[in-house]
Amino acid sequence: MSDSNNIDLSFRHLLRAIPADFWRLWYVGMIASTVRWVETVVVGVVVYEKTGSALVVASITMLRLLPMGLFGAFLGAFAERFDRRLTLAGMVGLLAVASAVLSARRLDGNPGGSGTSRWRASSTAAAGPPTIRCGA
Repeated sequence: MSDSNNIDLSFRHLLRAIPADFWRLWYVGMIASTVRWVETVVVGVVVYEKTGSALVVASITMLRLLPMGLFGAFLGAFAERFDRRLTLAGMVGLLAVASAVLSARRLDGNPGGSGTSRWRASSTAAAGPPTIRCGA
């Protein structure tokens, strides 16, 4: 084969051929995934500090992943009906709000007071038994 008929399919050439929108989407996905896993680790550390039980940490981690396993395929098919950029921005915004609420709840200055009882009661109602007792 002659050099003039060779098509340059080097890895760098292929990377340059991919549109910029694709790279932006991958970067946002990478950042969102990184934040999600850091949040999972932090929640595990906080739960372990409060309870001292590895079983509770494992249970909370599994409960956090359960909705994705149960509803991920259905919600993915549902999300395909909408604009992808708007859907991605909405979901990242929703994750940011949830993280902000959890952070504010953790830093409210009264982690062992009556607010914790209300928080425990609402999370127990949402997750069902067993009741997880945080603090003394």
